[in-house]
Amino acid sequence: MGESVSFQIDDAIVKQTTKCPHKFKCLTDEGCPGCEFSGVVSQDLIFIKPHQMTIRCPYVTSFGYSYVCGCPTRAAIYRQYKK
Repeated sequence: MGESVSFQIDDAIVKQTTKCPHKFKCLTDEGCPGCEFSGVVSQDLIFIKPHQMTIRCPYVTSFGYSYVCGCPTRAAIYRQYKK
């Protein structure tokens, strides 16, 4: 069986994420396939791997052949868990 993952992020940060179209799947065992980490821009911006869900997220911006995610919750997951 696969390893169960559940991220604990401060409620204040989650409340800043007012436009999440994925109902915070990134915090659950389901995960969000459109939010897979691929690199760091800064502590508040990360690169994510392209996925069809990516272009429908208001926190994601195309950057050349890459995508940058500015979601406060997703950035917090990176800062706390390096994922």
